[in-house]
Amino acid sequence: MELEEIRKKIDDIDNQIISLLARRISFAKDIVEYKQKHNKDIFDSGRIDEILKERQQAAKELGLEP
Repeated sequence: MELEEIRKKIDDIDNQIISLLARRISFAKDIVEYKQKHNKDIFDSGRIDEILKERQQAAKELGLEP
């Protein structure tokens, strides 16, 4: 594979990551709005711990540093 072809593939992946992050942020805003309407705490430390643990495990399974 040529260098420019590899760079193009990386650029494509970067654009997908950015798009996914934008979607994630949009959903996170939806959660904040829901919680405000229902008088719930914005931060849920139990949920944050759960997410971190799950994402670290997923990273390990893919051979990445958690």
